[in-house]
Amino acid sequence: MVIQKEQVVLMEYGREEWLTKERVTEEDIRYLKSLQNRKSAEKSYEEDDGCLVFNEWTFGIRALGWVGVIELKNYQITIRPRFNKDFKYFINMLQVAEGLPNIQENSMVESAKLPKLMHDFLELLAQLYLSELGKMMRIGVYKSYVTEEDNLSILRGRPDFYKNLKHNYALPPKIYCSYDELTTDVPENQYILKGLDYLTHVSRYLNETTKQQLMYYYNDFMDLCTDVDHIQNSFNYNQLNKHYKEAHRLTQILINSMTVVNLHRPTERLFTVLFNMNDVFEKFTGKFLEASLKDLYQVTLQPETFGAIQSDGGLMKKRAITPDIVISSLSENSSDSEMKLVLDTKNKDYANIGKVSNADIYQITFYAQFFSQMSVIEQGKENNEFYAIMVYPIRNSGYSGKIVEKNSNIIVPLMNGGRGRIQAKGIHVDSLIELIYSRKKVELVHAAVDLISQE
Repeated sequence: MVIQKEQVVLMEYGREEWLTKERVTEEDIRYLKSLQNRKSAEKSYEEDDGCLVFNEWTFGIRALGWVGVIELKNYQITIRPRFNKDFKYFINMLQVAEGLPNIQENSMVESAKLPKLMHDFLELLAQLYLSELGKMMRIGVYKSYVTEEDNLSILRGRPDFYKNLKHNYALPPKIYCSYDELTTDVPENQYILKGLDYLTHVSRYLNETTKQQLMYYYNDFMDLCTDVDHIQNSFNYNQLNKHYKEAHRLTQILINSMTVVNLHRPTERLFTVLFNMNDVFEKFTGKFLEASLKDLYQVTLQPETFGAIQSDGGLMKKRAITPDIVISSLSENSSDSEMKLVLDTKNKDYANIGKVSNADIYQITFYAQFFSQMSVIEQGKENNEFYAIMVYPIRNSGYSGKIVEKNSNIIVPLMNGGRGRIQAKGIHVDSLIELIYSRKKVELVHAAVDLISQE
């Protein structure tokens, strides 16, 4: 039986909502305050670094750049994405961002018949994971040889004479052996079991069919392998286990985004499932450009580059810069001096705010000047100007029929007499997802070229 908790629905970067003081425990307060300082699993951000803002005096709570679900003793807090409140689009966005394969026509997850609020998000997330497990299991369970040692009555494998003398000097019928055993109790399966274990903590919020499927896989893997606390999370894939790759990736996403805590008593385990929209939007934009422009340009995601910052003694080798996306020519004769286009993604509502923050301008200006300081569209033209693009998401309201919307031009005068130009462009994420899942390749290429073109 699911204990009914009060629902609080927040929008990413939306308005503040208030909790009832009497229904919030001291443990809840400490946990909410800890979420204010939560970092991304992949990077930290200088602005809006936490998941939310919680005022312990007024019990007001406001979401920042994270989406998902937070469970407290008496509350269930759902944070919806700003670009579209339907979690169906977020799950599909996550699939694109993580490069999950087999995106088929009309394969968008349907959520119309699912319960609303937090349940649809958990249901969709569980369906995505279990669907990938189903594909994996249809190919087969991975087995591998593991070296084991035991004190046996008969010889098996190789005798270990040193341990035999140590343990069996008074037991002639026994012999200490080392042998290889074909088993399913291997890290590849243990990692899947860990992901299923995380999902069982939200099973009470899933529909009955999904819950039964989850428990079927969970019990199956409990028989196949042991549940260990510290497990291997990186694997070398070959012909025998390559079908585990996508399931392992989803397991990693699930483990990184989910936290299970004992706030009140050992038997009451509460969960939090949160995704950093800065990370997801950056990956989504990069994967979209990478796939759409692969025949036209070279798209590099997060190139770690040294040498942009130097000291008197030479290069500061440990000080790297990592722009979000760099686009350059496909030419085989391209060199380090070739003009490159820098794109910086910002999960901010610049369509309504209008004014781009100074910190964002400083960051992209530094990147663009270092990466050849010129537009990829006019490659080869050497001058002291640069062109860069700042990309942000647009919420689904007010769609004009275009995927890409131009916002503003920012002129940056340079000390050498030249000038730089930064163009802020928004993309309609939900409409772009529709194109991706409809496999409209021509429209996707046009949208990508429109995004990187200088206007």
